[in-house]
Amino acid sequence: MSTQLSYLKDLDILLVKSSGIYRLGAEIHTLKTIAQKLKEYQCHRFLHDHRGTQVIAHTLESYDRPKIYEQLFGDHGIKAALLFDEINEDLRFLETVCRNRGWYFKIFNRYDLAITWLTAS
Repeated sequence: MSTQLSYLKDLDILLVKSSGIYRLGAEIHTLKTIAQKLKEYQCHRFLHDHRGTQVIAHTLESYDRPKIYEQLFGDHGIKAALLFDEINEDLRFLETVCRNRGWYFKIFNRYDLAITWLTAS
């Protein structure tokens, strides 16, 4: 798995682009890097672009994800948009679990809609 990070200064969004195979339960290093960059840029929004990436998200890993966000980000004010080629039931479950636990977390299959949601007040 490969990850590229860039800061979209005009939008105040951290853009994370992944490729290869992204295993939800094994990519803690990526989340640590995202948390570090959000602090560095004093930014509270990120877009994780998984288009072209094979994402493996098992139910149990999705259920534990908000706890990991709490440990790494701490701030429930962070807004996260995840972008996929296709949205399946496993990804919808991940979204629901995160939102039910107080995270501004939404999945999309269109870049423009993700940006619009992230930049809305």
